[in-house]
Amino acid sequence: MSSLHKLRLIILVTLLCLPTLVWSQSSAQGMTAGSSGVTFVDGSTSKVIVERDGKKYLVDVATRTVTEVKDGGSSSSQSMSATTSSGNPQSQAAKPSPTSAEQADVYKAGDDFVFSVPTGRRPVKHGMYINFTHRFPYEAAFSGTARGATLLGLDDFSIPAFGVRYGVTEKLSVFAYRAPSIIGRPIEFMAAYNFFDEKDGQPFNASVRFSIDGQDNFARNYAENFELLVSRSLGRWAQVYIAPTFNIHNRPVLSANSALTNPPPYQPCSAPLAARHQCVS
Repeated sequence: MSSLHKLRLIILVTLLCLPTLVWSQSSAQGMTAGSSGVTFVDGSTSKVIVERDGKKYLVDVATRTVTEVKDGGSSSSQSMSATTSSGNPQSQAAKPSPTSAEQADVYKAGDDFVFSVPTGRRPVKHGMYINFTHRFPYEAAFSGTARGATLLGLDDFSIPAFGVRYGVTEKLSVFAYRAPSIIGRPIEFMAAYNFFDEKDGQPFNASVRFSIDGQDNFARNYAENFELLVSRSLGRWAQVYIAPTFNIHNRPVLSANSALTNPPPYQPCSAPLAARHQCVS
C-alpha cells in the first residue's frame, strides 16, 4: 500500500470517529450534579444532597452521617451512621457521656462487709457474690484490759460463715449463709433493697434488709432482723456507715456439747436465758 493510500485511510477513520468523540465530550460536559441525583449544599464543603428512590438524603462526610430530607427542605431527626463499601460501620454511634454523678468522687465498696458491718453495696443484675465471714463470739472487743495486744479481739478464736448473694436486679438482692455447728448450725435467709445510691446522683447510699435465721439448719430458735444501712462517701478513698438494726426473738449464742453431733439447745421464748436477751413473743 502506497503512502498516499495510507494517508487517505487515516483521514477516513478520523472523520468517522470524530462525531462520536464530540458527542461523548458534550454529554459529559452537559451532565450536571443535579441531573445525576447529587446536589451540593451552598456554603458547605462536606455536605451533599443525594436523591434516591424518590427520597432525598443529606450526606455529611465530616460526621459520616446520613439524614433524610423531608419535603420543604427540613431534615428528619432520624439519622443513620455511614457505612463503608463492605457494609461495616465506619464509625459507631457515640456513646452517651457519663453523668456528673458518675464522674464525681464516689467510694466503691470492695466487699459486702467491713468486719461485721454491712456496706450495703449495690449488686450487679444477675451478679453472684461469695461471702466468707468470721465471728468472734467468745470475747468482747472493747471490754477488759490489754485489747491492743490482742488486736482489739481479732486474736481470739473465730467462727467462720459461708454465704452466697445474688443480684435479682440492680437494686434487689437475696442472700443465704450458714455458720458451723459450734454455734448451733444457723442458716440465715435475707432480702435487701437499695433505694438510694450516690452513683445515681443521690446525696448518700441507703438500703433496707430483712432476714430470718434459725439454728439446727433452720429448724429451731428462729430470729428476725430488720436493718437500715446508710453510708456516705468521703471522696474516693473512704466511706462512713450507719447500720441501725432491730432484732426479734434474739437469743444468746450457746455452744453445743459436741460441735459435730449434738443439736443446739432449744431456747423457746419462755426460757430464762431467752427472756433476758430480749426474746419478744
